[in-house]
Amino acid sequence: MARGNYPARWNPIVFIFKQSATPAISLSNIINGTERLLVDNIRQEGDSLFIGMPFFDSRFALRIVDQKKLEGSYIKNYGNRIVVTRSKLFLIFLKDFRFIKLRLLILQADGRFILKAQMDSTEAVGEFKQSGSRVSGTFLTITGDYRFLEGVVSGDTLKLSAFDGGHAILL
Repeated sequence: MARGNYPARWNPIVFIFKQSATPAISLSNIINGTERLLVDNIRQEGDSLFIGMPFFDSRFALRIVDQKKLEGSYIKNYGNRIVVTRSKLFLIFLKDFRFIKLRLLILQADGRFILKAQMDSTEAVGEFKQSGSRVSGTFLTITGDYRFLEGVVSGDTLKLSAFDGGHAILL
């Protein structure tokens, strides 16, 4: 699980990554709310970890810094063009929280809301369920939805993310 507050120069991809391993096979799941994405293309060579995502022709090429920190590249193939994003990732395995809740709850995000983007006045409908500081839900737009967002309320701030191998969302 990638967590925390990140310096601006980093490009984090925030997600829960639960791993289970046997002597014969290593399986992992990326978890976005109630969605579970099986990741079974994982290979380690020395201090390098290669993770092939099951959809969207994407993968990670990472260096293992320590038990909680990986850094490297997220590589996405868009047909005739490949995009490489360098990221510093903090992964904490077998945890179930995406972000650290730092402040007392002020914001209540449970319910349905109409949102308007400041840049272009695009409207979306936010549908969220809140339990304590944990929040899950999605944004509905005229072109589709943001799928399974999950995160926390910390004070008056809502932090949400999702990752499925092709789309990395951090709000």
